[in-house]
Amino acid sequence: MNRYESDGIATELEHNGFVKARTINDAQVCIINTCCVTSKAGMQSRQAIKKIVNSNPSANIIVTGCHAQIEPEQIRAIDNVNKIVSHKDKFKIASDLGKHNNLTSKESKICSDTTFQSFKHVVKGEMTRAYLKIQDGCNSYCSYCIIPYARGKSRSMPAKEVITNLKSLYLMGFKEAILTGIHLGAWGLDLKNRSWLSRLLHQIAEHKNMPRIRISSIEPNELTDEIIELAENSDKLCDHFHIPLQSGDDDILKSMERPYNTDFFQDLIKKINQQIPRASIGLDVIAGFPGETEKHFENTFSFINNLEISYLHVFPYSPRKGTKAYNFSKKVNNREVKIRCCKLRELSCKKRTIFEKRVMNKKFKAIIQTKRDKRTNLLKATTSNYLSILINGNDDLKGKLVYVTPEKRDDNNILHGIVN
Repeated sequence: MNRYESDGIATELEHNGFVKARTINDAQVCIINTCCVTSKAGMQSRQAIKKIVNSNPSANIIVTGCHAQIEPEQIRAIDNVNKIVSHKDKFKIASDLGKHNNLTSKESKICSDTTFQSFKHVVKGEMTRAYLKIQDGCNSYCSYCIIPYARGKSRSMPAKEVITNLKSLYLMGFKEAILTGIHLGAWGLDLKNRSWLSRLLHQIAEHKNMPRIRISSIEPNELTDEIIELAENSDKLCDHFHIPLQSGDDDILKSMERPYNTDFFQDLIKKINQQIPRASIGLDVIAGFPGETEKHFENTFSFINNLEISYLHVFPYSPRKGTKAYNFSKKVNNREVKIRCCKLRELSCKKRTIFEKRVMNKKFKAIIQTKRDKRTNLLKATTSNYLSILINGNDDLKGKLVYVTPEKRDDNNILHGIVN
């Protein structure tokens, strides 16, 4: 999401006559798009601001994003920050900069608008695969999550606008678009003509433009039978699902205020594997949530170990002021949280190895990235089921959809394959 919005701000600036600086020291304007999904992300955002200020103290420093939205006082405490821009005004940074180098938003305020805000121009970044934000905000308020307070209520891009943007991205040369959102599965529920993500995906599948669509993270209770069946039967929707689990223990899920239990989740994973055996399934999991005992963690580890998945994204629990869990008792000490994260990451490596062995020597449609692998100078291919494969090939393959077969793993556990 942040990558898309940063690219969007850059695109708008270019349309308003600005030119990208070669280095930070050459820039007249530096824009930092912050994150606050964890305490560490907020700290890293502040570090990035300070580093830029030190490198180029004469630049106009503009800070936006979730950390600036939730904790503007921490941003104001940093010397030489010129402006803090709220979420709803980040779309106007380029036009406001063009008006005598002045911004309308002096302070960050909680975003209260209920309409979907998007950039005027189709966002172009430096990626082979395009991102398209079709939804923003969240209405769920899980007990650990600060994002709904930073992003506001769920808002959706109308279906007609989604189709138009995908067509524009295809005409720009993209062969894959990743549909992204803060709460993607809530797409359409706020629109005047109420709709659903599955209906939108079917509409997209019916259009000729954009050969491949990938959905980003989607909640388990919103990954419907219709979406799974479309991925099974259509070449357009990628057979790759990233699903937040967060915990494999029902008591902890209840404390997190997640709207499902482990039985439901297990049935969902089984269903995907039965219908699409080659599908890649990634999970988010949080270690060290307040009240998570050793037994709770063992339940989570055992639960994930018994699931047929492809990889994990592991996060240590991060206390965020303003969330319900911030005041929960029975905190887990940092050393224990690190140990649990380490065990889960080792499990992720094991799961990835098992998945890659299962799909080895099978043919997959893949898009060839425009940037070569720095270590080997080989081309990088990304398959529909999210394998990353290095191949030998000429530059004329870049940006194309081709069939690739993974054949082996190198000493760094990177897949290598051939073009068919």
